[in-house]
Amino acid sequence: MQTRRDFIKNVTLALPAFSLAQVLLTSCNRKDKETGTDRKKIGIIGAGISGLHAALLLNSYNQYDIEILEAGDKIGGRIQSVEYAFNTCNIELGASNIYGHNSWYDIVKHTGPKVIPFNPPASYVMDSELKSSVELNSESDYTFMLQKFNSMTSFVPTADMTIAQYISLSNVPERVRFIFEQKTEGFIGTSVDRASVAANKSEGIGKILEQQYAANTDSFSKIIRQHYAPILPMVSNNVPVTEIDYSGPKIKVTDARQSSRLFDKLIITVPLSILKLKSNQPCYIKFIPELPASKYEAMEYLGMDAGVKIFLKLNAKFWHQDAKTIYTNGKYGKFDIVSENNLTNTFVLSSTYFGKFAEDLNNKSEQEIVDDIKHEWKNTISLAAANSICGQKVEFWSKNPYIQGAFSYHKVGGGMQFREELAKQVADKLFFAGEATNYAKQSGTVNGAIDTSVRVVEEVRHFL
Repeated sequence: MQTRRDFIKNVTLALPAFSLAQVLLTSCNRKDKETGTDRKKIGIIGAGISGLHAALLLNSYNQYDIEILEAGDKIGGRIQSVEYAFNTCNIELGASNIYGHNSWYDIVKHTGPKVIPFNPPASYVMDSELKSSVELNSESDYTFMLQKFNSMTSFVPTADMTIAQYISLSNVPERVRFIFEQKTEGFIGTSVDRASVAANKSEGIGKILEQQYAANTDSFSKIIRQHYAPILPMVSNNVPVTEIDYSGPKIKVTDARQSSRLFDKLIITVPLSILKLKSNQPCYIKFIPELPASKYEAMEYLGMDAGVKIFLKLNAKFWHQDAKTIYTNGKYGKFDIVSENNLTNTFVLSSTYFGKFAEDLNNKSEQEIVDDIKHEWKNTISLAAANSICGQKVEFWSKNPYIQGAFSYHKVGGGMQFREELAKQVADKLFFAGEATNYAKQSGTVNGAIDTSVRVVEEVRHFL
């Protein structure tokens, strides 16, 4: 039997955006309207994907007055695109891949662009030589490393440990350790010496095993603008919330300009990094009364570290013809090939860094970072590779005051129960969504954030 959740999902995908409200009106909705029942006012903090999707679902009932308060001047949260970057292609400053067939895959595919698989072969710079995946498959160090890498998801430690400790315990050869680390860090959102192997293996590490997809025509930002067009007028930008008072019958939300709004229910979708801020830190949100101690305890077992994404424009290629990823044994390690135009000799690479190294990069300028990469490539690849860099774009996610990081992960000792605690509603008034609150093993993904919106809308309606 199709559940209400499945019905809403299918309708939001199958119908043109402008017709959603008309189709979803039920006889009960019409009766409410005809009898003059007061429309409840629902506030949503954050216009990232989870906030937008919650608003779209709520709006489909035609029963509520909805306002989305967004601290910044853009929508999309950690989904941000630059269209026709370097005069050659779209680049995704945040989320860039789709993991498996899910809610985000369906939205992207339904909106129009072609969705293409993205699990490509790679080029490896090892021992001062460029090697292909096929060549490395005959090397015992590499095959042993892959064996330990693939068995990480089934590893059951007697006591929790970091992924770095698992690598050492597994005796991964030093000459291929960098491949293991670079393969892992992009999926867990931090460095391997900070993340729990036990708690992350079914989430961040599990993403490694998923088929990855990308949209090859439209940017993710364009897809969001199109899919969520019906509720974009409900977004109030440049409204950073500073205080949430839920002590009375209505929830009083105050912003940085000391303007206040009253809501019947409030959905909070701000990143984990913002919820964890202390009262003496910028962008801190004060709750009256304080949130339950159990929620703050849960946050202590979850991390959200710095994230820096680098794009390089090159005028020559040095990798294998069919490769889409490059691994090098250096600080800047792994790069994905975003775009290749052999006619104009224009190539775009990207790489994302997390944890301690990203924190170090925050102290460098964009030009200093590029100069550092050129110096590294000169020593590890070739002078020609270093000289081929002719453009760059760097996104410092932890410097964005309303995001302050990449995405959530489990610290050592963590577990799914802490995400579940973070997701719990408070006093039948405050409801929490966003990737960090996903306790269905989909944290750190766009589809994971969307799925929490479906959950939170059901909770809100239950308590109205």
